[in-house]
Amino acid sequence: YKKDLHQDASMALPYEIGKEDGKIEGKIEGKIEGEVTMLTRQLIRKFGVLSDEYQQRIKKADAELLLIWSDRILEVKTLEDVFQK
Repeated sequence: YKKDLHQDASMALPYEIGKEDGKIEGKIEGKIEGEVTMLTRQLIRKFGVLSDEYQQRIKKADAELLLIWSDRILEVKTLEDVFQK
């Protein structure tokens, strides 16, 4: 009986780890989606309509780059300057 319990517990462990990894990944994706939404709203408010090119760049960016661009909005005068390297 003890052997069966141990086997059941060891089988549940990878599932639990995978479940936790999924939760963390979901939170990260949700955070990035929120940053994309916020950046897009700020850019539209300051500069007007965004081209498809800029929308795609924003959607493909990682969290760090999204934050850099969000900071730049406060300092630049043109949309192009937001995306300067």
